[in-house]
Amino acid sequence: QQQQQQQQKQDSHMLRVASCIVMCDKLDTAIADFMKYVDEAKHNVAGPSIYTAGNFAPLTESMAIFIRSIRYSDSFLRERSQTVTDALMQAGNILFSGAVYGSALLAFEEALRIKQKTTSEKDVDCTLARIRNNIGCASCEVQEHAMAHKNFQLALANLYSQAVSNKNDKNRNRRNLFRISTVLCNIGYLFLKEAKYQEAMPVYEEALALQQKIFVANHSLILHTQQNIDYARRQTTHKSQRALIQQIVKSYTLTGSGFTLFKTC
Repeated sequence: QQQQQQQQKQDSHMLRVASCIVMCDKLDTAIADFMKYVDEAKHNVAGPSIYTAGNFAPLTESMAIFIRSIRYSDSFLRERSQTVTDALMQAGNILFSGAVYGSALLAFEEALRIKQKTTSEKDVDCTLARIRNNIGCASCEVQEHAMAHKNFQLALANLYSQAVSNKNDKNRNRRNLFRISTVLCNIGYLFLKEAKYQEAMPVYEEALALQQKIFVANHSLILHTQQNIDYARRQTTHKSQRALIQQIVKSYTLTGSGFTLFKTC
């Protein structure tokens, strides 16, 4: 109860700060402050700092205030949508790498909301697909598997569409193939987490076929995907063997015939 009261007090404080930012027309200051925290985290997360110690509170609090502030102003978002989206994506990636998955998911979902609200043209740079993929990753880590599957599939649909449009552009086509293989590997990993090994194998195999088109044979991504395919295949075999053994044991139990799995000779 004390923790809940403390959270309510903190939420109330953030809401007051956000309201003051809007009333004083300080949204540009808000984004500058938020970007300062993002840049600080980005440059310090690999070295000795509060971020390497797992203290992401300054970034998450700044982000929460910023998100509440920008929701009051559509015109602000229309003028700076790309800047805001990029900032939220960077913050989400930093928080995700720090295993602060709930806050990372909040950042990615807000980036998606802004992108959908302010962009009418085709997703030429695949930003929507990248955001969807990131939402899928964060959802997976907070055990929201249905949401993860949904966003991975939406990301794939967008990327496949872009691949068709850019098939004659070698550089863009290469980037699209890499992104598609990344999403496919994420789906494969999600299937592994769900112990759905048979479903994981064809997804990983499709990802591997794409990776082999853009990387050398001994590239680390190719080797890692091959390892995951081997793991899924082994687990599928073991699962089938266990099911067969259980079926045999059950049949002998039902017929009352005694049965011993191991015999000495």
